Amino acid sequence: MVSGRKSLRKLQDTFTLKDVGSTLLDDLAKGLYQPSEVTREYIQNAVDAHRLWMALTGLNPEGPIQIEIRNDGISILDYGIGMDEDEICRVKSIALSSKRDATVRLTGHKGVGIWAGLSYFEKLTLYSTKRGVNRGYQLTIQFRKIVDAISDQANISDVLNPNYDILEFEEDPEKHYTDVTLEAPTRAADFFLDANAIREAVRRICPCEIDPTFVFQPDITAWYERHDLGLFQINVDGSPVYRSFPSAVDDFEAGPITINDTPVAEYWRAINKVSRIITPKADQLVGFRLYLEGFAIGGQNQYSEPINQMPPLKVESYLDWHIGEIHVTTPELRPNLPRKELEESELKHQFVVRLRNWYQNQANKARVISEIRKQMMIYDQYGKKLTEIQGFGAPMLLALADKDWLEKTRTELQEQENRVQQNKRKKDVHYQVEALREPGIQRLRKSLIKRIEDILPAYSASTYEQTTAEAADAEAAPTEQTETDRGQKDDAKGENAAERDATSAGAATPGRAGASQQQAGATKTKSSDTQTDGAAEAPRSILVDVALGLFSQVLTEEFATDPLRSSRIMDKLRQRINSLMYSE
Repeated sequence: MVSGRKSLRKLQDTFTLKDVGSTLLDDLAKGLYQPSEVTREYIQNAVDAHRLWMALTGLNPEGPIQIEIRNDGISILDYGIGMDEDEICRVKSIALSSKRDATVRLTGHKGVGIWAGLSYFEKLTLYSTKRGVNRGYQLTIQFRKIVDAISDQANISDVLNPNYDILEFEEDPEKHYTDVTLEAPTRAADFFLDANAIREAVRRICPCEIDPTFVFQPDITAWYERHDLGLFQINVDGSPVYRSFPSAVDDFEAGPITINDTPVAEYWRAINKVSRIITPKADQLVGFRLYLEGFAIGGQNQYSEPINQMPPLKVESYLDWHIGEIHVTTPELRPNLPRKELEESELKHQFVVRLRNWYQNQANKARVISEIRKQMMIYDQYGKKLTEIQGFGAPMLLALADKDWLEKTRTELQEQENRVQQNKRKKDVHYQVEALREPGIQRLRKSLIKRIEDILPAYSASTYEQTTAEAADAEAAPTEQTETDRGQKDDAKGENAAERDATSAGAATPGRAGASQQQAGATKTKSSDTQTDGAAEAPRSILVDVALGLFSQVLTEEFATDPLRSSRIMDKLRQRINSLMYSE
């Protein structure tokens, strides 16, 4: 305890870099970032430079952000605001950033900046000039020497000071740009020196432009402009890099994600045209991605996996039926240092809960859309069947099987309509009900019901069968009269009735009493023997007999003086009908 002791003086002491051990650099030296994330950090600085230039001048940059593979290194060139002497001296700061309090929305704020590649390259060279300043400045940092000098005994001052320098040059005051070159990769050279690998990282992580061939590119570009999010031209080895998506999608939708009715993020999304997971090409993105200031946070469908005490999402695979982006818009949500997730906070927890609910809603909508498509296909088949039935003619000539199908289908459709009406005002309903009450489905269903009711006769099945029987009786009565007359004429001519019967053996003649009933019996026997769709063929054979009976009457009347000709015509007609109906 110091109580009661006399104070002599305050020591004049300051805290310097000599008091900080160099092992503080270990996180960076050992690889805080993955190779793709290192690339992101330098592109992030370039994007922020372009944002500042546009905000302060109102002008677009004079060229795209350019990434080039140069011999044994990689360079990132931007046409942003550039740096003067004071700024070039501050850019080397570690864990100090002026971006957090900037009036322009910037991405970087952790102060890692140019140090992201410390453990991956031998040397960094940065050259920058600012419009209105007739000087350019070159900063060189010997990354490899710094890493080798780190030890438990060395302080940061002793490690850093000998390994960097800044040179000044004369420069055109109209120029403004920054060119960062990372030389001689010490590891991950297969990534940093591969233009395709760099291009893929840019596409997945950075705010590059949307592929102009994508079906919803105009909608998304307008959406970005509406929310002041910004897309940037980024080239790799002279070729533009685009954020690319499969175009076989529809149902484009955009809107906010809110917490307590306050928007904290904006989204757009579209869904596969077929009801299944999207299979992308190599350069295409699927699923949902979370972004902050245009740069990705984490991976595909971030925060959809099981988290702590939160219940798992149902039908999570439906998320990959979609493409889409979720952009955090509130400045209160920030990424952690590796940008793999958001910094911990109460707001972050609320947002994750809300985002997972949103994911679940999208999965549920996918199920509804799938059911709508399924019903559309079923209704389309119903429509084709109705068109086929209508082609048969009047309802009384329909087969009983068709009439049964019509009544069964009408009952099914009406039950669906009743189910919709019962759930008309309910919000949370089964996805099948949600699909059935979709306006387009409702209109088509009602149209099908009306078509069926227009086709179906106004009488019941029993009336239908009675009408058929009466028609068959009407055929038999005049046939008996014709038989008597023909028999008298044949006797007068001296024809042998037995020979005439042999001529028409196996076929009912117009003059034979009960001929229609005999043919019907033969037809039924044939149908019974084959056992092929008997239920459907029975009513069809009855209708054929009725038609033949009516045709027999017409022939008898037209060929009253030549009954043998009438008999032969009926024989041939029956034979051909039988060959069509019972051919194997």
